[in-house]
Amino acid sequence: MSNQTEIPDKGKPSSNPTEAQAAANSAKKSFLGTQKWKKVGVAVTGIVVTGLGVAAPVKPIPSFPDTLTEIKCGMVGASLKKPLTDLDTRKNPLKNRYEVPDEGEIDSAVSIGDFLGPDDKTMESSAVLNENQAATVTGYIVKVVTGGGETCNCQTSDTTYYDTHIYLSSTDPTNRPPVPKGSHDTTHDMIVEVTPRMRQIVKPNSTEWNTDELVKTFKRGTKVTVTGWQFYDKEHEPAAFNINHKPSNWRYSCWELHPVTAIDKVQ
Repeated sequence: MSNQTEIPDKGKPSSNPTEAQAAANSAKKSFLGTQKWKKVGVAVTGIVVTGLGVAAPVKPIPSFPDTLTEIKCGMVGASLKKPLTDLDTRKNPLKNRYEVPDEGEIDSAVSIGDFLGPDDKTMESSAVLNENQAATVTGYIVKVVTGGGETCNCQTSDTTYYDTHIYLSSTDPTNRPPVPKGSHDTTHDMIVEVTPRMRQIVKPNSTEWNTDELVKTFKRGTKVTVTGWQFYDKEHEPAAFNINHKPSNWRYSCWELHPVTAIDKVQ
């Protein structure tokens, strides 16, 4: 069942244009104000009566609940060259989640230290972190970069539908000494990811969460608080420093916040 918001007497234009317009505006406001969605259905539809009395459809609000409509990419994603793996079909729907967590779904006991701490060595079976829960962490921006074509976005070449990868540190990275040659500056950092669905749901009709804008807004060393769903990106285990102690590895752990549902500067 969807949570579709409908204008009363859908399909039957009101004899009073002001009432019809008010109803449409009310429906849109209600839909946009619903940040804590659980099972989002289709966007608002309805009828607006213009000043000339001509009925016209309300433009749907982009929510992309089940499909990235422009590229026809569903929750499980797709691979262009070979069938999806079992890991893809298990993990992609979690990467593509579009629900904003309720307060009760945010584990208040979890902090950035849990994503960068020794418990991560238990890998996916962490006793602390849980993919069914969200979390809020506070840390410092190390860098913000675009993702790429992945099976979760059907390996599209359209950068609009790429994730944004944000590296977070528990300490200010502007105070770090230069890393040795062959090492990664992000070896001891965690990753949080902004996804195309969440851009449209949390920041509708805005470019605020596009990668280029996030790069401008969140400079290296900016202190932030980030909320999102806990996620274990198992495919990157070879690149995780806590599992394979290689200085060239580019992340500390496979545990992430993915997708991000809120990110704010700490004043």
